[in-house]
Amino acid sequence: DGSLVTDEFLQTTAEGLFAAGDLASYRSPRTGQQLRVEHWDVATSQGRVAAKGMLGKKESFDQTPFFWTSLFGKNLRYVGHCMQFDELLVDGDLSKLNFVAFYCHGKEVKAVATMGRDPVAVAAGELMRMGRMPSPDDL
Repeated sequence: DGSLVTDEFLQTTAEGLFAAGDLASYRSPRTGQQLRVEHWDVATSQGRVAAKGMLGKKESFDQTPFFWTSLFGKNLRYVGHCMQFDELLVDGDLSKLNFVAFYCHGKEVKAVATMGRDPVAVAAGELMRMGRMPSPDDL
């Protein structure tokens, strides 16, 4: 994908070289997957972690992947990471742009998208970070 590949500490294979933001993909300490999230808020958080690493204070970047955007006065929020899903659970009304969509794969919620329900996206991100996201059967 053209990114600079880093480890969970945002360090590249070149000694002393760190990368953060849109150009960096990082290894998730939770899943071991390489992830790339191109969003300014993630870039800011990664910059802090990379700066600490440059100062010899290694800290893994373990923020749950997320992004948000505003379209025509409506906010879309997405949290998690899902490249493929075998089940999509929707609570709410898609046509009214007021919903929560749970992207599930292998009986696990991998990502959540919301419109008109911002607090749900925030809560889902925290549950994912703590490894306590309910299963699709429990939703």
